[in-house]
Amino acid sequence: MTMPISYSELKARLDVDEPDYAALAELAAGAVQHLRKLAASPDESLASKAVSLAGIMGDAESVVADASKSRNVLVRVAAAHASSLMPDSPQATRVVSRLLDDKDVGVVKLAARAATRLSDPKVTAKARRATVRMVKAVRASAQAS
Repeated sequence: MTMPISYSELKARLDVDEPDYAALAELAAGAVQHLRKLAASPDESLASKAVSLAGIMGDAESVVADASKSRNVLVRVAAAHASSLMPDSPQATRVVSRLLDDKDVGVVKLAARAATRLSDPKVTAKARRATVRMVKAVRASAQAS
């Protein structure tokens, strides 16, 4: 049995330009508490990478759920992307549904993409409505400039 990765090692391996997410997902198995702490970091780059890793890991959905409520848009964008990697589940549906209500167009766009992988018809319909809202907002902004 291997020892779980330490907080400082996980932080060091995430805090690079291009983390090796596949290798890290294996190394970080059983270290969800470290991942949760990193995802809450004031360093938005580090936090967003931790959230992305949580999406890849599959057993760290609660980290993605917490990130979907972040005040930081970069972290919410990472949560929206990570939600597209989560297995279809009630928790994934709740996360995607919350992100579809986001005020940031990038978050909504990624959440709408994630919704296509979910079986819940309510979240699929919500994603369609969010996409229509997004297109209208982009057109209005283009016409204003």
